Amino acid sequence: MGVRAALLVLAAALAVVLPAGAASAAPCPGADACPYAAVRVIGQRAEGVLRFPTALATDGQGGVYVADQLSGVVQHFSAGGAFEGEFGANGSAPGEFGPVGGLAVDAAGNVYVVDSANNRIEKFSPSGTVLAVWGSTGSGLGQFRFGASHNQDDPPGGGIAIGGPYVYVADTGNDRIERFNLDGSGAMAFGGPGNGPGELDHPHGLAVLGTELYVADDDNDRIDLFGVDGAYLGSSGALGVGGTFANPYGVAVDAHGDVFVADNNNNRIVKLNSALAFAASWGSPGFGPGNISHPRAVASDWSGNVYVADASNNRVDRFSPNGTFEGWLGTSGRSIGVLNSPHGIAVDPQGRLLVAETASARVDIFAANGSFAQTWVSSPAGGFFEPFGVASNASGIVAVADTGDDRILRFRAGGAFLSSTGGFNGPDAVAVDAYGDTYVADTGDDRVVELGPTGAIVTSWGTGGTGPSQFDSPTGIAVGPSGAVYVVDSGNDRVQEFSASGVLLAVWGGIGAAPGEFVAPSGIAAAPSGIVYVTDSGNDRIEAFDGMGRYLGEWGVNGAGVGDFSNPSGIAVDALGDVYVADTGNNRIERFSVPAFP
Repeated sequence: MGVRAALLVLAAALAVVLPAGAASAAPCPGADACPYAAVRVIGQRAEGVLRFPTALATDGQGGVYVADQLSGVVQHFSAGGAFEGEFGANGSAPGEFGPVGGLAVDAAGNVYVVDSANNRIEKFSPSGTVLAVWGSTGSGLGQFRFGASHNQDDPPGGGIAIGGPYVYVADTGNDRIERFNLDGSGAMAFGGPGNGPGELDHPHGLAVLGTELYVADDDNDRIDLFGVDGAYLGSSGALGVGGTFANPYGVAVDAHGDVFVADNNNNRIVKLNSALAFAASWGSPGFGPGNISHPRAVASDWSGNVYVADASNNRVDRFSPNGTFEGWLGTSGRSIGVLNSPHGIAVDPQGRLLVAETASARVDIFAANGSFAQTWVSSPAGGFFEPFGVASNASGIVAVADTGDDRILRFRAGGAFLSSTGGFNGPDAVAVDAYGDTYVADTGDDRVVELGPTGAIVTSWGTGGTGPSQFDSPTGIAVGPSGAVYVVDSGNDRVQEFSASGVLLAVWGGIGAAPGEFVAPSGIAAAPSGIVYVTDSGNDRIEAFDGMGRYLGEWGVNGAGVGDFSNPSGIAVDALGDVYVADTGNNRIERFSVPAFP
């Protein structure tokens, strides 16, 4: 985004406005004595919102199942695009999963999920009840190496299709196809690494028609055809006839034998006839109706509609068999006012919530009642590039850690630009004290940097290491009411407390799940009362301490319910003592009313 003359502020009228959610006095998971009286949810975990969709399947009723890379949920839409339900959550227990590499539906309506992060297959009933789980990490029969990440440039591996009594799985990292009975038994495999006939290189999507299996052979830039017993029958693309592909990720086949290919890096769908000869193509880069940006999966329903996981546009496109655009399903996770894996958060003097929307390159602002107010997307120093941390002081000075650009941007509460300071290495978090000084957790350089009221660097302290005043990837920073600076030393699973000039005052924590311990802690906030809250991300909980590190209590467990967390990161406290948590894995903010911590 280019340099602009003034901060661009978009009004709420331009946004997709989402309900803030009613306050709830839900049970308090993970706490012996619940410290909060009520909790309010801001944002949507899924409920029709798509965040880089990567997997598709259709059922026998015209419905569409969708899974994406960032939500840990499978969503169900009607053929007309209405959201009908969802199941799943981030995690590794049965019924949970990470990024999903493939979906399939059998004749009974059961849904099969490629849990790429946990290298397994999960089978669900149509209502989302877990029926079977199989697989583990490895290269033996029944094992997988799918590959998964939350980086949108690195989509999850794996693919899956149902053919009669069998489940076919694209074992991407092992360059092979595995076949199972519908309950996961009876494993056999075929394929193998290479670019010759019958060999595979990073296979992804699968489709079955009758006795033939179609494979999107990603890094060989082709579609391979096998018999359901594993016999190689031919290919289209680099080795055979038909289209010319650039990393085809998905493949589907309709009842007539026409084959549809998600030609990912060509931003299009290619249609092949039953002989695998090129028949047509459609789509071009862009954001409008009929445009396609990095299609990662494709599916065909019983009436011939073609559905496309239009990943970079965060939607599912629907086309006729001949490529006529007919509409799309879902709301984009990058829509203004929609939260997408939120990280850094802050509360300004007006009680407004500021959220660093890293993937969407902006800062979103919500009113005190949780309704969306406006967004900041640019400044005289240029647009944001992966903003990760945000902070505000009582005077309304706002600092943003623009992590992707290795700089700190400072604004007034209304958005007027103040300064830009560079020279950092992936800074994750910022804090602003009562005097307008900004403290930076300069994560990549394992140090804390102090900026003065003009944005100039005043001092810094810390080096890499495990000793006192040393850091290993500091990810959170806060200033207490006394002026003490608290730093989340994430790689060392601890918190270090310093004076405003960098003198070490206290150290607490250590790796573990016991009270006062941490696993990969992320964020920190200091309440006006002096209580210090830490997001213990690896344990999916919030821990509370007094100003010198004495453990006071905790709440939270892994899950998707109200009061649960999935990899919580940023945290903030308002003037009333209410605690806001960036529930990153659930794509939402949770606001806890904490009248007095026990």
